[in-house]
This record gives sequence, C-alpha cells and structure tokens, in this order.
Amino acid sequence: MPLRTLKRIVSDGQMGVDRAALDTAKALGLDRAGFTTKGCIAIDGQTDHEYNLKANNSPSTAARNIQIVDSVDATLILTFGPATENMLQISSISKKKEKPVKMVDLNKQNDPDEVAIWLIENKVETLNICGPDDKSRPETYRKSREYLMRAIGRKELEEKELVEE
Repeated sequence: MPLRTLKRIVSDGQMGVDRAALDTAKALGLDRAGFTTKGCIAIDGQTDHEYNLKANNSPSTAARNIQIVDSVDATLILTFGPATENMLQISSISKKKEKPVKMVDLNKQNDPDEVAIWLIENKVETLNICGPDDKSRPETYRKSREYLMRAIGRKELEEKELVEE
C-alpha cells in the first residue's frame, strides 16, 4: 500500500527510470500520467498508449519539462552518478517555480525512507519522477523500480510520522 498522500506519478515515459516510475505507480494502484514532446517515440519505439501520456504541442524538451513540472507538486530525480543536462534543467525549472525537488544518486547508499519522509513533509500528491534511460545501463529500470517500491510503498512510515506530529 503506498503513502496516502501520493495519488499520481508523472513522467515522460522513456525507458529506464521514467518507465520504472510509471510501472511502480501501476503496481501500487496510483494514477499515472505524463507528457512527451510532439512526435516523440521512446528509444525502444513504444508509444505513450500504455502509459496514458499526452504529447506536448512542441518538439522542445524544455517545453515538455515545463509542462511536467507545472502539472506536479514535486519532482524526484534518480541518477546513477552525475545528473544529465535534462535532469539539471528539470531541477532548475522546479526551483524557479518554487516546487520541491530531490535528487538521489542510486550509485550511493540511499535510504528510501528519506524519500518517503520528504514526500510526507511536502504533502506531495502528484510527483514527477525522472532519470536516465536504459540505453547505456540496462540495470537502470530494475534498480529504479526496486528503490521506488521501497520509497513509495511505505504506508506504515506515513502512519508513524502522522502519529508523531
């Protein structure tokens, strides 16, 4: 059972972290949605039909990133080392719009409870999750999915936090 505050996960549906996020949402019974750039086809050729994604009117990734950030309460960025230019752009957009953003490097020891607590403290109902695709690292999807299931599927942690308040 996922955290009670979290209702929806949003991403752009690319392979890797973004798909792991949408599949985690489905597994936990959360709504899932997102946006792609106009005419965007994922690296593996799949389209947005399975993931309930909408195409942005622009082919610009910056326009898509703004639309995603506008549609959420907060952004979680999962990395495997240094952040990419796209991740940094999403972080910058989030900060400019005064929306919480958290970056987690999965190459390091990371306690999923930190993300769960961050979601609770920020009362996040709609969360953007983004990160690298699988193109160069096939383990990206699996490691991201495992981490997200531990971080988001934490109803008992939220109940403990609410009791302590």
